Amino acid sequence: MKEKNGFTLVELMISICISSMLVLTFYSIIASAVKTTSFLESNEEIMQNGTYCIEYMKREIRSAEKIISKDKIKGFNEKYKNSFGFVIQIRESEKTYNYVTYYLKNGKIIRDACKSSSSYPNASVLRGENEVARYIKSISGSKVDFDKKKITICLNLDRDKGKEKVIKTEVKIRCPVDY
Repeated sequence: MKEKNGFTLVELMISICISSMLVLTFYSIIASAVKTTSFLESNEEIMQNGTYCIEYMKREIRSAEKIISKDKIKGFNEKYKNSFGFVIQIRESEKTYNYVTYYLKNGKIIRDACKSSSSYPNASVLRGENEVARYIKSISGSKVDFDKKKITICLNLDRDKGKEKVIKTEVKIRCPVDY
Protein backbone atom coordinates (compact mmCIF):
# COMPACT_ATOMS: atom_id res chain seq x y z
CA MET A 1 0.00 0.00 0.00
CA LYS A 2 0.91 3.53 -0.58
CA GLU A 3 1.69 5.86 2.37
CA LYS A 4 -0.45 8.99 2.79
CA ASN A 5 1.46 12.26 2.84
CA GLY A 6 -0.37 15.50 3.67
CA PHE A 7 -3.95 16.29 4.67
CA THR A 8 -7.23 15.32 3.14
CA LEU A 9 -9.64 18.01 1.97
CA VAL A 10 -11.95 17.30 4.95
CA GLU A 11 -9.11 17.68 7.46
CA LEU A 12 -8.04 20.93 5.82
CA MET A 13 -11.61 22.35 5.91
CA ILE A 14 -12.06 21.41 9.59
CA SER A 15 -8.75 23.08 10.55
CA ILE A 16 -9.71 26.25 8.63
CA CYS A 17 -13.11 26.38 10.42
CA ILE A 18 -11.54 25.93 13.85
CA SER A 19 -8.87 28.56 13.10
CA SER A 20 -11.53 31.01 11.87
CA MET A 21 -13.58 30.55 15.05
CA LEU A 22 -10.50 31.16 17.20
CA VAL A 23 -9.58 34.32 15.25
CA LEU A 24 -13.16 35.66 15.45
CA THR A 25 -13.33 34.96 19.18
CA PHE A 26 -10.01 36.68 19.75
CA TYR A 27 -11.11 39.68 17.64
CA SER A 28 -14.41 40.08 19.53
CA ILE A 29 -12.59 39.98 22.88
CA ILE A 30 -10.12 42.66 21.73
CA ALA A 31 -12.91 44.83 20.24
CA SER A 32 -14.93 44.59 23.46
CA ALA A 33 -11.90 45.51 25.58
CA VAL A 34 -11.14 48.55 23.39
CA LYS A 35 -14.77 49.72 23.54
CA THR A 36 -14.91 49.30 27.34
CA THR A 37 -11.62 51.15 27.81
CA SER A 38 -12.80 54.01 25.61
CA PHE A 39 -16.09 54.27 27.54
CA LEU A 40 -14.31 54.27 30.91
CA GLU A 41 -11.79 56.89 29.78
CA SER A 42 -14.54 59.24 28.56
CA ASN A 43 -16.47 58.85 31.83
CA GLU A 44 -13.29 59.43 33.81
CA GLU A 45 -12.62 62.63 31.86
CA ILE A 46 -16.15 63.88 32.56
CA MET A 47 -15.83 63.11 36.29
CA GLN A 48 -12.40 64.75 36.54
CA ASN A 49 -13.76 67.78 34.71
CA GLY A 50 -16.63 68.16 37.21
CA THR A 51 -14.37 67.59 40.20
CA TYR A 52 -11.87 70.16 38.93
CA CYS A 53 -14.67 72.71 38.50
CA ILE A 54 -15.94 72.25 42.04
CA GLU A 55 -12.44 72.45 43.55
CA TYR A 56 -11.67 75.58 41.52
CA MET A 57 -14.87 77.28 42.70
CA LYS A 58 -14.30 76.21 46.32
CA ARG A 59 -10.79 77.68 46.29
CA GLU A 60 -12.09 81.06 45.07
CA ILE A 61 -14.98 81.04 47.55
CA ARG A 62 -12.57 80.35 50.41
CA SER A 63 -10.24 83.16 49.33
CA ALA A 64 -13.10 85.67 49.12
CA GLU A 65 -13.15 88.96 50.93
CA LYS A 66 -16.94 88.92 50.64
CA ILE A 67 -19.71 86.86 49.00
CA ILE A 68 -22.34 89.08 47.39
CA SER A 69 -25.88 88.14 46.43
CA LYS A 70 -26.65 88.36 42.73
CA ASP A 71 -29.45 90.80 43.62
CA LYS A 72 -26.88 93.38 44.77
CA ILE A 73 -25.23 93.56 41.34
CA LYS A 74 -27.08 95.77 38.86
CA GLY A 75 -28.09 93.91 35.68
CA PHE A 76 -26.96 90.52 36.99
CA ASN A 77 -30.30 88.69 36.69
CA GLU A 78 -30.72 89.88 33.10
CA LYS A 79 -27.21 88.88 31.99
CA TYR A 80 -26.89 85.59 33.90
CA LYS A 81 -30.03 83.50 33.57
CA ASN A 82 -28.40 80.29 34.77
CA SER A 83 -25.98 81.36 37.51
CA PHE A 84 -25.05 79.99 40.90
CA GLY A 85 -26.54 83.14 42.50
CA PHE A 86 -23.50 84.83 43.99
CA VAL A 87 -20.53 87.04 43.16
CA ILE A 88 -17.16 86.61 44.84
CA GLN A 89 -15.24 89.71 45.89
CA ILE A 90 -11.48 89.16 46.16
CA ARG A 91 -9.07 91.89 47.28
CA GLU A 92 -6.61 92.64 44.49
CA SER A 93 -4.84 95.57 46.14
CA GLU A 94 -5.60 98.12 48.84
CA LYS A 95 -8.21 99.89 46.67
CA THR A 96 -9.02 97.32 43.98
CA TYR A 97 -11.22 94.26 44.10
CA ASN A 98 -11.69 91.42 41.66
CA TYR A 99 -15.34 90.36 41.20
CA VAL A 100 -16.00 86.82 39.99
CA THR A 101 -19.14 84.87 39.11
CA TYR A 102 -19.87 81.45 37.62
CA TYR A 103 -22.73 80.38 35.38
CA LEU A 104 -23.86 77.63 33.01
CA LYS A 105 -23.80 78.31 29.27
CA ASN A 106 -24.10 75.70 26.49
CA GLY A 107 -23.12 72.78 28.73
CA LYS A 108 -20.10 74.60 30.17
CA ILE A 109 -19.38 76.33 33.46
CA ILE A 110 -18.09 79.79 32.62
CA ARG A 111 -16.19 82.18 34.92
CA ASP A 112 -16.62 85.92 34.36
CA ALA A 113 -14.60 88.50 36.27
CA CYS A 114 -13.67 92.15 36.42
CA LYS A 115 -11.53 94.50 38.50
CA SER A 116 -13.11 97.50 40.14
CA SER A 117 -12.04 100.12 42.62
CA SER A 118 -15.55 101.48 43.07
CA SER A 119 -18.43 99.85 44.88
CA TYR A 120 -20.10 96.82 43.32
CA PRO A 121 -19.73 96.84 39.54
CA ASN A 122 -22.52 96.59 37.01
CA ALA A 123 -22.94 93.07 35.55
CA SER A 124 -22.12 94.42 32.10
CA VAL A 125 -18.44 94.84 33.06
CA LEU A 126 -18.10 91.22 34.18
CA ARG A 127 -16.33 89.62 31.22
CA GLY A 128 -13.89 86.97 30.29
CA GLU A 129 -15.95 83.89 29.63
CA ASN A 130 -13.23 81.57 30.88
CA GLU A 131 -14.35 77.97 30.52
CA VAL A 132 -13.91 76.06 33.77
CA ALA A 133 -15.74 72.81 32.93
CA ARG A 134 -17.54 70.98 30.12
CA TYR A 135 -20.16 68.25 29.94
CA ILE A 136 -22.46 69.97 32.45
CA LYS A 137 -26.12 69.20 31.89
CA SER A 138 -27.48 71.47 34.63
CA ILE A 139 -26.68 73.14 37.93
CA SER A 140 -30.08 72.44 39.48
CA GLY A 141 -29.70 71.79 43.17
CA SER A 142 -27.09 74.54 43.50
CA LYS A 143 -28.05 77.26 45.96
CA VAL A 144 -26.75 79.89 48.33
CA ASP A 145 -28.00 80.10 51.91
CA PHE A 146 -26.76 83.48 53.11
CA ASP A 147 -28.31 83.06 56.56
CA LYS A 148 -26.42 79.81 57.22
CA LYS A 149 -23.40 81.08 55.25
CA LYS A 150 -23.36 77.99 53.04
CA ILE A 151 -23.08 77.47 49.27
CA THR A 152 -24.26 74.21 47.72
CA ILE A 153 -22.67 73.45 44.35
CA CYS A 154 -24.42 70.73 42.40
CA LEU A 155 -23.21 69.72 38.94
CA ASN A 156 -25.31 67.33 36.86
CA LEU A 157 -22.79 65.84 34.45
CA ASP A 158 -23.93 64.71 31.04
CA ARG A 159 -22.45 61.25 30.66
CA ASP A 160 -23.23 58.68 27.98
CA LYS A 161 -26.60 58.89 26.19
CA GLY A 162 -28.56 60.79 28.81
CA LYS A 163 -27.16 59.02 31.87
CA GLU A 164 -26.40 61.60 34.53
CA LYS A 165 -23.83 61.68 37.28
CA VAL A 166 -24.29 64.25 40.03
CA ILE A 167 -21.39 65.81 41.92
CA LYS A 168 -22.49 67.84 44.91
CA THR A 169 -20.61 69.67 47.64
CA GLU A 170 -21.26 72.28 50.30
CA VAL A 171 -18.88 75.13 50.98
CA LYS A 172 -18.94 77.02 54.26
CA ILE A 173 -18.65 80.77 53.70
CA ARG A 174 -15.92 82.09 56.01
CA CYS A 175 -16.11 85.74 55.01
CA PRO A 176 -18.80 88.42 55.32
CA VAL A 177 -21.84 88.19 53.06
CA ASP A 178 -23.99 90.89 51.54
CA TYR A 179 -27.53 89.92 50.57
